[in-house]
Amino acid sequence: MDLFVITGITKGLGYSINNILKKENKYTLSISRNIEVSQEYNNRVIECDLSNISQIIDLNRKFSEAITDNITRIVFINNAGAIDPIYKVGEDIDYENIVKHINVNYIAPIIITNEIMKIMNKDCRLEIINITTGAAERPLAKWALYSSSKKATKTYFETIKLEDERINVLNYDPGVMDTSMQGYIRKSNFPLVGKFREYSEEKMLKSPDEVAKDIMKRYIQTL
Repeated sequence: MDLFVITGITKGLGYSINNILKKENKYTLSISRNIEVSQEYNNRVIECDLSNISQIIDLNRKFSEAITDNITRIVFINNAGAIDPIYKVGEDIDYENIVKHINVNYIAPIIITNEIMKIMNKDCRLEIINITTGAAERPLAKWALYSSSKKATKTYFETIKLEDERINVLNYDPGVMDTSMQGYIRKSNFPLVGKFREYSEEKMLKSPDEVAKDIMKRYIQTL
């Protein structure tokens, strides 16, 4: 049996992916700080604020309840992500927001992956779908935090698949989508903000449903 583990399902791409999994009656486990919303769509929910390091560390005791011996494949969809704060080095910035950003984009997927690997049996496979970004390869001014944290996560996943043959990784860059993150970007102050506003004005943004279908057709034959 397959188990789909997914983060960031309450809106955007994660919401669209989760709707596909629900329609296909897949066994799912969401990790979400909004447990009331998540419980409507998932078989199991782990309540966790991925920006809070103590809550991330506490995941270890919760995974064992969801990952059982009859699971033969786990698909971990690392979708949750943070882009804020967008800022220039040297500016006044709340350092707690920097820590929260790194927790969501880098620390959380590391710990989640490690806990999955500790618990799953030796015959189980782990498929990681890491939602990455073009900014991980093409840095943008004032995006230093986002570019570096997403690049670090991508490199981490590419490295651990060398350590265990049961691990397979898909680093998926969805491009520019019509999400709340894009709304935040368009309101921010950085050199290329005009380009992102143009994407919206010219109707160049992909829909989360379109991207979700493209991702999940690799795992669901009916799509």
